[in-house]
Amino acid sequence: MSAPVKPTVGMRFDSIASAKKHYLDYARWNGFGIRIDYQRPIKSGETSRAQFVCYLAGRNKKEREDPHRPESVVPKRKRNITERTSCHARMKVKLDGATYTAEQFEEEHNHNVLKKFDLGKYLRSHRHMPREEREFVKLLHACNLRTSQMMQILSTLHGKLNNLSYTRTNMANFRAALRREHCLMDMKYTLRYFKKLKKEDDDFFYSFELDNEDRVINLYWIDVEARRSYKYYNDCISFDITYLTNKYNMPCVPFIGVNNHCQSVQFGCGFLRNEDTLSFIWLFNTFLEAMDGIAPANITTDQDFAMRNTILEVFPETRHRNCRWHIMKKAQEKMGGFMGRNLERHADFEDCINNSFTPAEFELKWGAMIEKYQVQDNEDLSSLWENRTSWVPAYFMLSFYPFLQSTQRSEGFNAVLKRYVSPSNSIYDFAQQYSALQEKILGVERQAEAETALTVPKKWGFSPIEEQVKLVYTRRMFNRFQEKLQMTSSYHCARTGQNTFEAISMTCHSGQYDARTFRLAADIEAGMYSCECCKFDRDGIVCCHILRVMQQEGVRVLPQHYILKRWTWNADAALGLHGTQQLNPAQQEMPENSRKLMRYATMKRGFGDIAKEACDDQDAVRIVERHMKAMRSEMASLRKRQEKDARAKEAIGLSRRQGVVPQGSASGAAQEGSTSRGGGGRRVCDKGCN
Repeated sequence: MSAPVKPTVGMRFDSIASAKKHYLDYARWNGFGIRIDYQRPIKSGETSRAQFVCYLAGRNKKEREDPHRPESVVPKRKRNITERTSCHARMKVKLDGATYTAEQFEEEHNHNVLKKFDLGKYLRSHRHMPREEREFVKLLHACNLRTSQMMQILSTLHGKLNNLSYTRTNMANFRAALRREHCLMDMKYTLRYFKKLKKEDDDFFYSFELDNEDRVINLYWIDVEARRSYKYYNDCISFDITYLTNKYNMPCVPFIGVNNHCQSVQFGCGFLRNEDTLSFIWLFNTFLEAMDGIAPANITTDQDFAMRNTILEVFPETRHRNCRWHIMKKAQEKMGGFMGRNLERHADFEDCINNSFTPAEFELKWGAMIEKYQVQDNEDLSSLWENRTSWVPAYFMLSFYPFLQSTQRSEGFNAVLKRYVSPSNSIYDFAQQYSALQEKILGVERQAEAETALTVPKKWGFSPIEEQVKLVYTRRMFNRFQEKLQMTSSYHCARTGQNTFEAISMTCHSGQYDARTFRLAADIEAGMYSCECCKFDRDGIVCCHILRVMQQEGVRVLPQHYILKRWTWNADAALGLHGTQQLNPAQQEMPENSRKLMRYATMKRGFGDIAKEACDDQDAVRIVERHMKAMRSEMASLRKRQEKDARAKEAIGLSRRQGVVPQGSASGAAQEGSTSRGGGGRRVCDKGCN
């Protein structure tokens, strides 16, 4: 960049904007900022006179202070003050015919100016974020990146951080302005966004509830893919309301399920104004409506015992359990006196909870623990005991809660959600980020499908059963099956009766089980097996104890009824192609606006590299400036041609709507040709339709 020409009296400018730009460039080069002192309009709408002054012109406005008024107890934000010095540096222009003429120019300042060009961007008049970069920042903002990450990306595009014409504070303020845009109209924009999704696919579902003042108090929505997946994976869902994720402190209520790859999938999300019975009843009924009346077979919720009655009312056939993790965490916070640093007490407590496989075994161990430590009067332990049937695993051994001891899937979803959504976001921002998160989940699911279809897993041994299930299980489920197959080497199998066996542990610890003996019943001819660990009932996959019996008895094929279809690679084959999964090449193309941003970023980096190479040599600078001038001229010619073509197309379109096609036009010739070939002309509707 060469030094701009110093303004002089009599210098002419095409417009007020060009006059301001010239004085701004001059000020940037000479280390000071500017502001508009005044602009005087005339009836034609033009400006007759304008004056641009140094940023330190005039005096600061002094606030009137009452010496008798006590100081505010509310702490005020400390701000740096720019002290004006009544600087007289200025440029005044006036309208002179079709152009503007500089009628006054004052060069001298009564203060120090910046000596380093790089510091100019810290002056307000020189801080500027181009329109294209603002659009790019909006895109990064929608990805919930941190401001520091955005600055790093933009500094890379510009070559280095110092090349940016704005600061990190400017970026943060711009992002705050983006959030404020939706603040007052948040719910209106949210519902408008849902209507747009509904219009794109009628299977998208959303519902909301209003209070007496027509304010939204409850909200729920679910996308198309999730509704279709729920038909195949409604056997177990988790539900957690403990994570507050928006600026209104409304709890985010995600419904989380498990697909055939053992991955967490979303079954919609809701917001509740109040965590009361009526709100939960509305939410669960709305969930049922979205799922065509299909209730979940099993559901896990957090530690709120009061929700049990609500679930029982709306989902009477659903098996409900509370989150063990939440209950244990809360209990351990209260039972510091019981646990303390006594490792033996803690081990007995954990053994009682985790290694009891029947209600009777749990109750026996619990009673022995209470008696051993003489804690019959411990209120926290008594509370856990009273609610034992709602959270202790021993009471849910025959219910399908696959690989899930708590609402850890919801908690894992919340952890992912925090990377996508900021607590300061509006509901509208949340809804958009939720859609982005759903796309990520679907992408991970498709990757797992591709891995299952395109690759061959490594076998652990030579078992014919392993070869059998390799062809039907998804990859993740096959890996879990292999783990069970490997664990068979930890057990010795002994027949104890005609159809009874024992799996005796040969190690101190066998995977997820302690060193205990498991009893099994097996009818080899009928292909029926049962183990007291209830692994198949809980997770839908046979346990290592059953596999050990099969090995001993020479069973070569796993009975088909022990291969749950929901864990196979074609569990949801009936879903087919729908919605976003349809084969539509156009959907894989980048939108034009995104292409524009990509082109801008690429050219910005390229021009930055050229400027970096040329700035040290005046001859190189002249070459760059000559080509820049030529490019501007060529681009101006291109714009004129495009505008001319656009006007011509608009004229042809107007003529068609009026039923007249200009003679000699290509369209007219084509229409005449089609008329002669068809034996009769098309009648043009006088309302503008063809």
